[in-house]
Amino acid sequence: MRFRTVSGPDLTTRNEAYLAWWLDRRQADLWPYFRRCETGLSTRATVVSDTGVVTRGPNFGGQD
Repeated sequence: MRFRTVSGPDLTTRNEAYLAWWLDRRQADLWPYFRRCETGLSTRATVVSDTGVVTRGPNFGGQD
């Protein structure tokens, strides 16, 4: 397994580039890990973002 090696004098500066990238993706609504499912397994799903936005629609992520 290979891991990315980051450099910098401390943890804050080592992760600044990743944090900027992550914030850009999150603000553009492209970060998939900020939602939680409010419904059980079904063909329809209700998800809530960490900012409270509720979305309802087909559940493409559930298993048969």
